[in-house]
Amino acid sequence: MKYSFCVAHRIITKSQKELAEKTDINFTYQEIKTGRKVTSLKFYINTNKTTCKNEIAASLENINLIKEIINEPITDVEALKILISAKGDINIVKEKYSYSMEVPKIGNMVGWIIDAIKSDYKSPKGKVNKFNEYEQREYDFEELEKKLLGWK
Repeated sequence: MKYSFCVAHRIITKSQKELAEKTDINFTYQEIKTGRKVTSLKFYINTNKTTCKNEIAASLENINLIKEIINEPITDVEALKILISAKGDINIVKEKYSYSMEVPKIGNMVGWIIDAIKSDYKSPKGKVNKFNEYEQREYDFEELEKKLLGWK
């Protein structure tokens, strides 16, 4: 769908204004013309806040802390997703990760922790796996073999 330049200019200007008001970035753009016709745009993206660098540094520290808490190899992006789901609260991540130690088998640790945070998992009470909690029967294997072979 082709827009006239006037409509596109209005959309870009409105977006530029909203982005500057509601986020920590803004942009300017340059029209690139071929002859008298605008054929492309070149965007320049800038930060609004000087504190943005401090926020990024704090986030990197927290990401590294998440990676230390979770005793498995995870990427920075995965650690950031965990941090975002916990709304920046490292203690929640520690709590939910400690719960994961009590669960028998987790295929995707990052997904499990994010779900544990969002669904507010509680620590399982008692043992999770009760399959092996029974007393083994004693068998006389020689007697069983005789019965199976019909030797009585």
